[in-house]
Amino acid sequence: MCIPLRAFKYLGGLLGLLCFSGVVNALVITHTEYFSNNVVFASTGWNTGFRQVSGGHNNFTNLAGFDSSLGTLTGVSVSYSAEVNLSGGFLVRDPTDCAVFCEDDVSGSGSVSSSYIFDLYSPEVIGYDAGINLGFGLSCSDDDGYCDSFNNQNRNDWNGELFSSTQLSIIANFIDTSVTMRTYNNLYVRSENCPDTEDECYTNASSTFSGNVSVSYTYDEFVEVPEPASLGLLSLGLLALFFRRRAIRTAV
Repeated sequence: MCIPLRAFKYLGGLLGLLCFSGVVNALVITHTEYFSNNVVFASTGWNTGFRQVSGGHNNFTNLAGFDSSLGTLTGVSVSYSAEVNLSGGFLVRDPTDCAVFCEDDVSGSGSVSSSYIFDLYSPEVIGYDAGINLGFGLSCSDDDGYCDSFNNQNRNDWNGELFSSTQLSIIANFIDTSVTMRTYNNLYVRSENCPDTEDECYTNASSTFSGNVSVSYTYDEFVEVPEPASLGLLSLGLLALFFRRRAIRTAV
């Protein structure tokens, strides 16, 4: 007995049902908040020799926790997308006021650096933070009693995932509570080499840190579909009836 081409179409549909029956769709809810640390400024002032100063600012951003009335929480992830920028300048001058035998040659060097940190402040899950550093050196020299230099660095593509977990001991901390992210912006400014006691050096810098933080919750909302085994048996039965009717017609 030849099996008609249409039977293979039915068989293909049956295999499709067997493959895709019982698929579960887990839903994801994401909360995103914008944050911006205040601009941090720092400067050494005019000085001779080595001098370092620092400044910093923390920012706290609140996000919604998972609502347990929606279902059972099965996963949590925290991500970020930030823009950081560091700029600084260095100056040297000879303030000596004299008519003759003045040394007009000036030179010196300094540096600026800043650290940027994401930290999961609450709930307190130890070990989840991320950070980067920016920094550069500055120097100048001149034979006329004054010089300056300026530099700028930025990184506006600092994106990443702070953590992602499905461990019950961790994700239980995110249910029916708020989530607080803390961001740090710490700036360091140095006049490192101002060797001539007649000269004065000055280093200054500014730093910015802003972007978005997000928390995503995965929970177990299921799409109800027929059970694969039952659906497969039903389809096989229908296919058997098709072949039986076909055999009877051929015999007649």
